[in-house]
Amino acid sequence: MNVINDKIILQDDIVLVYMKKDALTNGELLLTTKKHFDNFDELDANTILHISNILRIIKNLIVDKLNPSGIQVFSEYGINNPYNAFYIDIKPIYSPQQPLVDIDIIYDKLK
Repeated sequence: MNVINDKIILQDDIVLVYMKKDALTNGELLLTTKKHFDNFDELDANTILHISNILRIIKNLIVDKLNPSGIQVFSEYGINNPYNAFYIDIKPIYSPQQPLVDIDIIYDKLK
């Protein structure tokens, strides 16, 4: 996945979480592993546990800083996967729906 010019929210030796330039909602993020995996089935138990812990951290960050009504977390397999690699899309849901604001404004809130 090409993350050049994207805003990195969190990274460590295992994962990278960054803002999507083409986000559909304010604060939509992608989580991906630094090691390439085609899909969830290829992840080992330690990586799954680590991702779960990171998702909890990111969820709390989004809730604290952006105050969404909810959060949608999903991944796609096979031909529906636009990245040809394992990823998790983390998408805040707002009710009522908010207009999109500049990515830098959201980045400053999350960083």
